Amino acid sequence: MTVALNVKGKNSIIMAIDSRASWKNSAVHNDQCQKIFILPNKVTISFSGSLTRFIFNKETNEVISRYMDINDLVYGLAHYPDSEKMTINDTIEYIIGKFCSYFAGFTTQIHLGGSEGGKLFLVLMEFIDGKHIQNHPIPIDKYGYIYNGSDQAQIFSSMIKISEQYPSINEYELATIIGQKNDKELIEFAYNVIAEVMKENLKKSKEQQTVGGNIDIVQITKDDTVWIRKDGKYV
Repeated sequence: MTVALNVKGKNSIIMAIDSRASWKNSAVHNDQCQKIFILPNKVTISFSGSLTRFIFNKETNEVISRYMDINDLVYGLAHYPDSEKMTINDTIEYIIGKFCSYFAGFTTQIHLGGSEGGKLFLVLMEFIDGKHIQNHPIPIDKYGYIYNGSDQAQIFSSMIKISEQYPSINEYELATIIGQKNDKELIEFAYNVIAEVMKENLKKSKEQQTVGGNIDIVQITKDDTVWIRKDGKYV
């Protein structure tokens, strides 16, 4: 599974995610799975939920081969004619068409962040069994956050803890606190929340440790989209 955290502050959006790929009811993990990408049109895309189909050897706990990989969707977006000119609506339409025809059976959340017309946007697209359910845009005139993962309660609890408002605030109060953060504070907040979820994850059985690996982070402003952390290193 995944912990994906997207937060919107005063001047930027931070999209952060772990790099662990796990297989249901298995102790086998791959901590080098990239789940976040910057597309040619400067839209950032990240994924949680189903990422691939695979052939698995139950006796050796090894993955023999992968197919229907989510990277195929990213490759298609990156190599689409004039991909650098695609609007956010173009990107969404491409994803819906490709996903529903190719990724049958996938239950996946796709996060999109970027800047268009001088305004920041953040959208969550939901697919269940390969069917597009709905989009959840964060209003561009408000601050907010979107997160996904195998343990939603743990993610929210970690957000409250890292915000130093422990033990209890509601989601609206948390959104206000996040919205007041500057770029540096927002990056630190996103990193520390995912790191906290990873730490709590270690208390679970090996089969349930579905969050781990590196923490990759992208920063989106009205002027540019850049890597902050990639492959476990600050850029």
